[in-house]
Amino acid sequence: GGVQFADAKEQPAFWAFSVDKLETRQLAGGDRSQAAEWSFIAGNDERRFILESSYEYDESDGEVEGFDSIVGLSVPMTSFYDGVIGVRLDTPDGQDQIHGYLGVRGLAQQFVEVSAGLSISDQPAMHVEWEYEGLLTNWITLTPSIELMIPLKDNQERGYGGLAPKAELGIRLSYDLKDRTFAPYIGIHQERLFGETASIARSQGKGTQNFYSVVGVKVLF
Repeated sequence: GGVQFADAKEQPAFWAFSVDKLETRQLAGGDRSQAAEWSFIAGNDERRFILESSYEYDESDGEVEGFDSIVGLSVPMTSFYDGVIGVRLDTPDGQDQIHGYLGVRGLAQQFVEVSAGLSISDQPAMHVEWEYEGLLTNWITLTPSIELMIPLKDNQERGYGGLAPKAELGIRLSYDLKDRTFAPYIGIHQERLFGETASIARSQGKGTQNFYSVVGVKVLF
């Protein structure tokens, strides 16, 4: 995907824009939310500008529950891993929070995509993700994923207790309609809160373990 452009004396450069998730999540109890993840990359093999965002809107209370963006520079560390330095913007409904960001991402064994990032500010946090795209046929892909957010200090504005993580697990089954550029999918998604983060959610009348059915699409430009 993307477009390549080059000068004869320079490395080939490229850009790509992808919507990795654009989905509706339906809670068993009836509540529904909208979620999206997208990214833009431009550069060459030695350095790349990246812009990544994730968004979640809760239809039951009409609030943007999450809107995170990472703006940064990615450079290769090894043949399989890149380092990222930049800024993470946390801008849901409520007070905005801005963090410095350091991350590592790449391919582990068995072609598992891994990513780890540290948000550096008065509200520091660790973010870790694993994802694997398993081809069942040339057109059907099963993608399990795990995301873990660990606040390193209390963050009352976001409802997080220090060292009390939020975990998200998902399995999505997609069907490639056009050359891996457009793939609708169905799946399941679970969110679970732990420790003080779960206690804060309970005090606000929110669930600490939510299980969703998912319908969505992913697109690569």
